[in-house]
Amino acid sequence: MRFGNALIVEDELLEAAATEMALLRLFERVVVVASLAAAGERLKTDRFDLAVIDLNLSDGSGMDLIRALCAHNGDVAIVAVSTRADDETLVKAAFDGADLVLRQPLPIGELQAGVWQLYREGVLAALDQPGSAHEAAAA
Repeated sequence: MRFGNALIVEDELLEAAATEMALLRLFERVVVVASLAAAGERLKTDRFDLAVIDLNLSDGSGMDLIRALCAHNGDVAIVAVSTRADDETLVKAAFDGADLVLRQPLPIGELQAGVWQLYREGVLAALDQPGSAHEAAAA
């Protein structure tokens, strides 16, 4: 079983590469961007089933993107990640709409297990399920 499209918003090159490697095993397409601005541009043209968002980006807070996705694209599963966030910030990310909150560096298995958890909870649809971004793009 595979999932459709994933977006990674991460400005640390090594974290972005590790996250991409983990998701390429599960998703048909993985897009990596390094800023909020680049994420905004991609979201204008592409639909995603999953977004992995660093909370501390060089051009702003990933919390802003989480809130925007929840307000305008409620069907995307959101994973918030951070190396520098304190516990209060991580809880706020969950409160603001992140479906899963993880600390970096991300062990590949932990991220993949989180994706399967989101699938089991019905937050993330597989390619052959109604509601996936891949299915919506094909329609």
